Amino acid sequence: YQRRVHGDRNTPQAFSHFSYCHTSGKLMVVDIQGVDDVYTDPQIHSCDGKGFGHGNLGAIGMAKFFATHRCNTICKSLGLIMHHPKKYDWGTRTNGKKLTLSAILPQRVA
Repeated sequence: YQRRVHGDRNTPQAFSHFSYCHTSGKLMVVDIQGVDDVYTDPQIHSCDGKGFGHGNLGAIGMAKFFATHRCNTICKSLGLIMHHPKKYDWGTRTNGKKLTLSAILPQRVA
């Protein structure tokens, strides 16, 4: 039985996955909270467990994330390695378009 959740946000989970891949496993942004696609209050895990406050669970926190993370359409669109794809993905979608880094990383202002 798969529960269908309308409005399920894939963005926070995909961003956590992306942050791990983009930093070559050195950092992971987790515990992202917010409304719609406006997010606040992240926690950062570092591979060595140093810095970023008491919530930094280091490599153990990263492993816990991947133990429960189910890759979604945004992970796929970002070209991330699909660890455990969701069987049914009713959440945020990208309409099948491949996302580029320029679409998600902040742009520098000259």
